[in-house]
Amino acid sequence: MQEGLVMIDSQKGCYVILHVGKPPSQSAAKDHWPPVVQDGSTRFDLSADTWIEKLGQLAPRIQKACDPPHCNHEPNRLPHNNLYAFVRRVPTDGSSQKEALEQLLGTVVLSRLIHPTSTGDRYIARVHDFGLGDSQIEAIERRGISPNVYPNESRDWLSVEDAEELKGLMQWLPKSKPMHRRVRRALCNHEYAMRSCYLDTMLSGYKLNRIN
Repeated sequence: MQEGLVMIDSQKGCYVILHVGKPPSQSAAKDHWPPVVQDGSTRFDLSADTWIEKLGQLAPRIQKACDPPHCNHEPNRLPHNNLYAFVRRVPTDGSSQKEALEQLLGTVVLSRLIHPTSTGDRYIARVHDFGLGDSQIEAIERRGISPNVYPNESRDWLSVEDAEELKGLMQWLPKSKPMHRRVRRALCNHEYAMRSCYLDTMLSGYKLNRIN
């Protein structure tokens, strides 16, 4: 078993952010950039309370909970290509549950500094009994520039090496260790740009202005 990967045990309430995307080809998964987790029997621990895991039947249930219910209409829904999920245990010791969710969202943001992926805000949920087949699932809706992310990368997943680097950045998530304000501002601007489908146009305009 690779370092960082641990066998999955049963958890209670957890926040979950799905990464739904095009699965890697067999050659890419095996020889070049294998995804951080490739089956549902292991997970990659990022910290004591946060990990990356490939979900089984829970993934389409989270997608269903987060998709609009509509009325008298059955749309063409995205395939259930859950490559993996970011998971954070919901605190039960009296600490802030909101802060725990923000830290999980921050984990995804930090991961994009290492390798950009399309993990967005479309499929975020609280699973009240993580590991229980018929657990209550509470969709979490966030508002902002866009729930989608446009990485413009052919590899839309984190590798084991990426996750190892991300593990080293987890120390910057707690409020007790704040980033320098300039670093935090740059991080926010980077995330804002990643959520704009006009990023390529903006960069092209910037290059033209520099040339002129």
